[in-house]
Amino acid sequence: MKLLFDVEGSIWCYAPITIAILAPLSWIRTLEKFRYGFIYAGFAILTMVIVLITFDSMIISEHDNNAGPGWQAFNYEGCWTMASIATCMFEGIPTVLPILEASAARENFTTILIAALSTLCVICITFAELCYYTFGNDIKEPLIMW
Repeated sequence: MKLLFDVEGSIWCYAPITIAILAPLSWIRTLEKFRYGFIYAGFAILTMVIVLITFDSMIISEHDNNAGPGWQAFNYEGCWTMASIATCMFEGIPTVLPILEASAARENFTTILIAALSTLCVICITFAELCYYTFGNDIKEPLIMW
Protein backbone atom coordinates (compact mmCIF):
# COMPACT_ATOMS: atom_id res chain seq x y z
CA MET A 1 0.00 0.00 0.00
CA LYS A 2 2.92 2.33 0.63
CA LEU A 3 3.98 2.16 -3.02
CA LEU A 4 0.54 2.76 -4.48
CA PHE A 5 -1.12 5.21 -2.15
CA ASP A 6 1.75 6.46 0.03
CA VAL A 7 -0.11 5.20 3.09
CA GLU A 8 1.55 3.14 5.78
CA GLY A 9 -0.74 0.37 7.03
CA SER A 10 -0.73 -2.44 9.49
CA ILE A 11 -1.34 -6.08 8.63
CA TRP A 12 -4.09 -6.05 11.24
CA CYS A 13 -6.01 -3.54 9.12
CA TYR A 14 -5.81 -5.64 5.95
CA ALA A 15 -6.43 -9.07 7.50
CA PRO A 16 -10.13 -8.50 8.41
CA ILE A 17 -10.82 -7.03 4.96
CA THR A 18 -9.20 -10.00 3.26
CA ILE A 19 -11.06 -12.48 5.46
CA ALA A 20 -14.36 -10.66 4.85
CA ILE A 21 -13.85 -10.98 1.08
CA LEU A 22 -12.41 -14.50 0.88
CA ALA A 23 -14.44 -16.30 3.56
CA PRO A 24 -17.80 -16.12 1.71
CA LEU A 25 -16.04 -17.27 -1.48
CA SER A 26 -14.84 -20.41 0.28
CA TRP A 27 -18.40 -21.30 1.34
CA ILE A 28 -19.69 -21.42 -2.24
CA ARG A 29 -19.47 -25.00 -3.52
CA THR A 30 -20.39 -24.35 -7.16
CA LEU A 31 -17.64 -22.70 -9.11
CA GLU A 32 -19.77 -21.91 -12.16
CA LYS A 33 -20.59 -18.50 -10.74
CA PHE A 34 -16.91 -17.54 -10.87
CA ARG A 35 -15.97 -19.00 -14.26
CA TYR A 36 -15.36 -15.64 -15.94
CA GLY A 37 -13.30 -14.49 -12.98
CA PHE A 38 -11.22 -17.67 -13.11
CA ILE A 39 -10.64 -17.27 -16.85
CA TYR A 40 -9.63 -13.62 -16.43
CA ALA A 41 -7.35 -14.44 -13.49
CA GLY A 42 -5.74 -17.26 -15.45
CA PHE A 43 -4.96 -14.97 -18.37
CA ALA A 44 -3.71 -12.22 -16.04
CA ILE A 45 -1.39 -14.64 -14.25
CA LEU A 46 -0.14 -16.12 -17.52
CA THR A 47 0.54 -12.65 -18.91
CA MET A 48 2.50 -11.60 -15.83
CA VAL A 49 4.51 -14.83 -15.83
CA ILE A 50 5.47 -14.29 -19.49
CA VAL A 51 6.38 -10.65 -18.82
CA LEU A 52 8.49 -11.54 -15.78
CA ILE A 53 10.25 -14.43 -17.54
CA THR A 54 11.10 -12.09 -20.43
CA PHE A 55 12.27 -9.41 -17.99
CA ASP A 56 14.40 -11.93 -16.07
CA SER A 57 15.90 -13.32 -19.28
CA MET A 58 16.91 -9.83 -20.42
CA ILE A 59 18.54 -9.07 -17.08
CA ILE A 60 20.40 -12.40 -17.03
CA SER A 61 21.72 -11.80 -20.55
CA GLU A 62 22.86 -8.28 -19.56
CA HIS A 63 24.88 -9.80 -16.69
CA ASP A 64 26.59 -12.35 -18.98
CA ASN A 65 24.42 -15.22 -17.65
CA ASN A 66 25.71 -14.77 -14.09
CA ALA A 67 23.51 -15.09 -11.03
CA GLY A 68 22.39 -12.14 -8.96
CA PRO A 69 24.29 -11.04 -5.85
CA GLY A 70 24.09 -13.40 -2.92
CA TRP A 71 22.53 -16.24 -4.94
CA GLN A 72 22.92 -19.71 -3.42
CA ALA A 73 21.97 -23.01 -5.01
CA PHE A 74 20.03 -23.82 -1.81
CA ASN A 75 19.19 -21.04 0.61
CA TYR A 76 19.16 -22.72 4.02
CA GLU A 77 17.97 -19.59 5.82
CA GLY A 78 14.91 -19.00 3.63
CA CYS A 79 13.79 -22.54 2.80
CA TRP A 80 11.21 -22.84 5.60
CA THR A 81 9.76 -19.42 4.83
CA MET A 82 9.36 -20.49 1.21
CA ALA A 83 7.76 -23.78 2.24
CA SER A 84 5.24 -22.08 4.50
CA ILE A 85 4.29 -19.49 1.88
CA ALA A 86 4.05 -22.12 -0.87
CA THR A 87 1.57 -24.11 1.22
CA CYS A 88 -1.11 -21.52 0.45
CA MET A 89 -0.94 -22.47 -3.23
CA PHE A 90 -1.95 -26.05 -2.55
CA GLU A 91 -5.01 -25.41 -0.42
CA GLY A 92 -8.41 -26.73 -1.43
CA ILE A 93 -10.15 -23.73 -2.95
CA PRO A 94 -7.88 -22.91 -5.91
CA THR A 95 -6.73 -26.45 -6.67
CA VAL A 96 -8.75 -29.29 -5.22
CA LEU A 97 -12.28 -27.95 -5.75
CA PRO A 98 -11.92 -27.19 -9.49
CA ILE A 99 -10.39 -30.62 -10.07
CA LEU A 100 -13.16 -32.26 -8.06
CA GLU A 101 -15.77 -30.44 -10.13
CA ALA A 102 -14.05 -31.35 -13.41
CA SER A 103 -13.56 -35.05 -12.72
CA ALA A 104 -16.84 -36.77 -13.55
CA ALA A 105 -15.61 -40.17 -12.41
CA ARG A 106 -14.46 -40.00 -8.80
CA GLU A 107 -11.97 -42.83 -9.30
CA ASN A 108 -9.91 -40.58 -11.60
CA PHE A 109 -9.83 -37.76 -9.05
CA THR A 110 -6.68 -38.89 -7.24
CA THR A 111 -4.69 -39.36 -10.44
CA ILE A 112 -5.77 -36.00 -11.86
CA LEU A 113 -5.11 -34.25 -8.53
CA ILE A 114 -1.58 -35.68 -8.25
CA ALA A 115 -0.79 -34.73 -11.85
CA ALA A 116 -2.17 -31.18 -11.41
CA LEU A 117 -0.40 -30.53 -8.11
CA SER A 118 2.89 -31.96 -9.44
CA THR A 119 2.69 -29.72 -12.50
CA LEU A 120 1.86 -26.68 -10.36
CA CYS A 121 4.74 -27.47 -8.01
CA VAL A 122 7.29 -27.80 -10.83
CA ILE A 123 6.12 -24.57 -12.49
CA CYS A 124 6.23 -22.61 -9.21
CA ILE A 125 9.68 -23.89 -8.25
CA THR A 126 11.07 -23.18 -11.72
CA PHE A 127 9.63 -19.66 -11.83
CA ALA A 128 10.77 -18.82 -8.29
CA GLU A 129 14.25 -20.16 -8.99
CA LEU A 130 14.51 -18.08 -12.16
CA CYS A 131 13.58 -14.90 -10.27
CA TYR A 132 15.97 -15.75 -7.43
CA TYR A 133 18.79 -16.52 -9.90
CA THR A 134 18.16 -13.20 -11.65
CA PHE A 135 18.05 -10.91 -8.62
CA GLY A 136 19.71 -12.89 -5.82
CA ASN A 137 19.27 -11.16 -2.49
CA ASP A 138 18.53 -7.79 -4.10
CA ILE A 139 14.77 -8.34 -4.05
CA LYS A 140 13.48 -5.98 -1.38
CA GLU A 141 9.91 -5.53 -2.70
CA PRO A 142 7.54 -7.59 -4.88
CA LEU A 143 8.62 -7.77 -8.52
CA ILE A 144 5.17 -6.87 -9.82
CA MET A 145 5.12 -3.63 -7.82
CA TRP A 146 8.68 -2.88 -8.89
